[in-house]
Amino acid sequence: MWSYADYSSFRAERPTAGADDARDCEGVSTATRARYNAVPVRISFRLTLLAVLVGLVLVTAAAIGWISYGHGRTTAEVLSRQILAQTSHRVEQRVSHLLDRAVIRADTSKRLIESGSLPADDLEAVGRYLAEALAATPELSYLSFGRDDTGAYTHAYRDRDGTITIRFLLPGEDDRLALEDYRIGEGGDLVRIRRDEEGYDPRGRPYYKAATRAGEATWTDTYVFIGEDAELDVPGVTRAAPVYDEDGELLGVVSADFELLAISRYLERLDVGASGYAFLIEYRQDGTRRVIAHPRPELIVPGGAEEPTRADEIQDAAARALADKTPRASGAVPRDEVIPLELDADEGALFASLRRLGGADPGWGIAVVMPEDDVMEPVIDSRDDTLMASILALIVAVAVAVWLASRMAHSLKALAQETEAVGRMQFAPKPKIASALAEIDRLGGALEEMKTGLRSFQKFVPDDLVHAIIRSGEEAALGSDRRQVTVYFSDIVGFTPMAESLPTDELAALLGEYLGEMTREIHAQRGTVDKYIGDGIMAFWNAPEPLDRHAARAVATALSSQNSLARLREGWLARGFPRVNARIGIHTGEVVVGNFGSERRFDYTIIGDAVNLASRLEVLNDVYGTEILISEETREAVGEDFVVRAIDKVSVRGKSSGARIFEVVGKPEDLDDDARAHIDAYEAALDRYFAMAFSDAARAWDRVSERWPNDAAARIMAARARELEASPPPADWDGVHQMTTKG
Repeated sequence: MWSYADYSSFRAERPTAGADDARDCEGVSTATRARYNAVPVRISFRLTLLAVLVGLVLVTAAAIGWISYGHGRTTAEVLSRQILAQTSHRVEQRVSHLLDRAVIRADTSKRLIESGSLPADDLEAVGRYLAEALAATPELSYLSFGRDDTGAYTHAYRDRDGTITIRFLLPGEDDRLALEDYRIGEGGDLVRIRRDEEGYDPRGRPYYKAATRAGEATWTDTYVFIGEDAELDVPGVTRAAPVYDEDGELLGVVSADFELLAISRYLERLDVGASGYAFLIEYRQDGTRRVIAHPRPELIVPGGAEEPTRADEIQDAAARALADKTPRASGAVPRDEVIPLELDADEGALFASLRRLGGADPGWGIAVVMPEDDVMEPVIDSRDDTLMASILALIVAVAVAVWLASRMAHSLKALAQETEAVGRMQFAPKPKIASALAEIDRLGGALEEMKTGLRSFQKFVPDDLVHAIIRSGEEAALGSDRRQVTVYFSDIVGFTPMAESLPTDELAALLGEYLGEMTREIHAQRGTVDKYIGDGIMAFWNAPEPLDRHAARAVATALSSQNSLARLREGWLARGFPRVNARIGIHTGEVVVGNFGSERRFDYTIIGDAVNLASRLEVLNDVYGTEILISEETREAVGEDFVVRAIDKVSVRGKSSGARIFEVVGKPEDLDDDARAHIDAYEAALDRYFAMAFSDAARAWDRVSERWPNDAAARIMAARARELEASPPPADWDGVHQMTTKG
């Protein structure tokens, strides 16, 4: 677009009539004729149109083919990563379920024996319990307990047909362990089905050594289980836990085992694209990596080996290629992150991924591989189809261009001649140039109309043209959308009596300093201040600008705001102001965000249940004597970035369901051992409280109050536990405390 200055420059440089630029009798300057005649090469419209159309078809086809192939490859790669990630997640869920069942059973057996509920010296009672527990846990293969002093041992195991057998190893003559197998009869009696004077000593098994060496519950490396006839059977893994008496002396070891053959069978049924598959890698302390579950289980323990095959030696080229590109320790693989890999194996290029098993894992990685051809074959077919379509389009384009150029060339030539005549100021009327093409037909009519107008106004020459610059922009309008945000409410404790006790100017100064500093802290973490509600602040993160880790930003703001308030408080106390404390509530959830109001005036804000919950969390600080409370959703979002303390499970007014609430204690690096001990002691009492052991919980909270007298939450929960002990809740009590206040 031209500006007025552009047009003035053009007018200044344009030649004017004079001695050096005289017009001939037809009104065209000789200079203009000279410039026109100086064009060295002229290309016909027909050839130009043909070349342009063919060229456009070629360029378009090439661009479409290249873009289509590139996008197809990108889409295929993205799809493959999604398939790999989803597959690894499915495998993780399956494996984590098995691990969790083993952890629960091992820990339960340990607690029962240590508490005396299962006498350690009554192996029959222990064996019966293990059989019942195994029957209730079909995912597990073995449950065992072995005494450390004599090697006496019992375990329950599930045969291939599903029958549960109880095995005892009892000291016999010469302290040798005799093996006896029993099954539970119809009347509940133990029926012996086998006896062998030559048993084996469980204290030499890998799981037993690992537990005694660790001194705590631990996972073993994968090893081969002993099956019937004391022969090496199938690979598996054990959750082993040492059992101690009340004097801290080792009684023995309990274990919960499951066979990895079940996982291999699951992997065999798992579909990963057309021919992909998944397998598990175990990272050992000695730096070796072993394949412990595979769709082809015969590769794991070939020829009755005592340990699973090393990943770099397995008869699977993809597994060996993946082992070459992965770390040698599970700690080097990030949790909750799928690492994409591209591999070259004997079968060709592969897409692959590696994911570390989450939770309290025994150091396993989930590997998924998929041949690149499975994903790229449709892309290559699409590229070939695009090429054939482009060739056909080129042939059609040439034919159309020849026909169109022939139809247009005659009319355009006549129009060019008439236009040249206009340039020579020849406006004599002629028959309209007609054409089958609407645009050329209209152009012919317009040319004759122009000539008619020029004949009427040929004596009038305009001196100036005005050029306008049009600028456009978007005007704000009412509207909203849904988005997950983190909502933040803060409030000064006891502000009303403080406001009544201070002169107006001092109150305004204090409140201005407070709100200014708190606002700076919010902005430092890129939060949006929604509004000031007297002394309260409402803010949120992840709108209008999307933010990563917005929950962590809000929690970091809460901690830094309390630190800033502590610095301000020192100055205020020195100036004679009352002590100022603030409480903060944070919740992460979905809200409606946007412009609300009327056409003449509106406000950018958020609305929804998540806002109400954050506000009520702020008020709950007053109930528990805390400063920063967050919801369970925020707790999950921040992960391990901050240390929190589980406070209670409450149902606030207007909500029928309960939710856990947490106090933000600080950053991990800022806490000492005493603070961590405080958290552990409180949460241990809370666990007893939720287990309906109200007396134990109250005493535990009393001990917390004695050691940390400033913990108001411990005193409140101890009192509530005693109330529930005096008036027990129903058996289906879920631990939720119904709040009757606004909080």
